[in-house]
Amino acid sequence: MSLGVYVRACVCHVCSWDYFLNDITTNRVSFAFILDAALYGVWQAILLGNVPSATPAERYVPFFGLAAHLLRAPKGARVRASEVQ
Repeated sequence: MSLGVYVRACVCHVCSWDYFLNDITTNRVSFAFILDAALYGVWQAILLGNVPSATPAERYVPFFGLAAHLLRAPKGARVRASEVQ
């Protein structure tokens, strides 16, 4: 019984992977979304690379890592636009 469930789960996993590959190769919107997410992840790692208070999770997890870093920033680190020279 458990072997059948395992085989069925593996087959479903293979089907979903095949669907994902087919969707990426045939749907331009899906391809653009994946490409944008990858490029943003690289840019975020570069952007937060020089920030000493950024953790590796904040640096390398696209979107959510940057949001966590911005929410976690101490109040003294916030600078108003009028204070920047």
